[in-house]
Amino acid sequence: MLCNSSDMSDRRIFRSRRKINKAGLVSHITQHAAGRDPLFVETDDRLYFLSLCKDLWKEHGIDFLAFCLMTNHVHLLLKQTEDNLPATMQNLFHRYACYFNGRYGRRGHLFNSPFRQSVCLDPLYLLSVSLYIHLNPVRVGLANSYSGYRWSSWRLYCGPGLPKSFVDPQPILRMLGKDLSARQACYRRYLKKALRRGGEMKLREAAGRFGIRLWLEQAAGSITILLQSPAAGEDDLRLSSENLEAALRRITERGGMKSLRDPASRLFVVEQLQARGYRRDEIAEALGITERTIYRLSKQVCH
Repeated sequence: MLCNSSDMSDRRIFRSRRKINKAGLVSHITQHAAGRDPLFVETDDRLYFLSLCKDLWKEHGIDFLAFCLMTNHVHLLLKQTEDNLPATMQNLFHRYACYFNGRYGRRGHLFNSPFRQSVCLDPLYLLSVSLYIHLNPVRVGLANSYSGYRWSSWRLYCGPGLPKSFVDPQPILRMLGKDLSARQACYRRYLKKALRRGGEMKLREAAGRFGIRLWLEQAAGSITILLQSPAAGEDDLRLSSENLEAALRRITERGGMKSLRDPASRLFVVEQLQARGYRRDEIAEALGITERTIYRLSKQVCH
């Protein structure tokens, strides 16, 4: 495993142009308006966009896990059941662009680039992304609280009750407790915790670092999360979760990454986190080491 990280570039979570397209894959999709133009002007615009998402759920086997509609961009957390993500997202954004341009007499491209994709290979990263999607309006100043923002899926996660929707929070909530009320209470606690830790970091960076912190806290025994694999076909990640958690437990018990003197053990932890999609800078910050240290470990063990 240590010298076999043959192509980590193909396993990074972030994709701007070349998309990863696989049935069972969970992706965080973002799409921005061109320049400073708005994507939504009136309530009907947001309602129409959500109706299109519901159509995709019915017609194309797209399972929506969370969403947030901002003023000039959108966040969608979804799971594809077929190999159809690029075509389906193109369908969604093309239909909305035609609607928006027709309604407001606008010409030209509504979106500034192809949609962006962050693949969620790891359950704790998936949980982190959902938290930051729901906190996005607070972090940019559109609301004082996640519960004060209408255009996200927070109600499905926080209750009370679970209204019928094309958005299904259960794959994420099931990680957090034995019954619905306990899961929703736990999710609300994590929202508060994520907001404190997130600070001014950009969403993708904050979500990744918070995900690693959850791994460390899980290993230390301070939190209990029922780990599930969010992506089909990632058997290697499921099988190695116990080994990774054991290694992280040793780190937390002994006071940090420097307590692991064996370079191979240290590199194992780094590579396992990289295989789950975490970036090198996120890993370095969470483990209290430098990116240069990670580079030196790779040279020391593999050469």
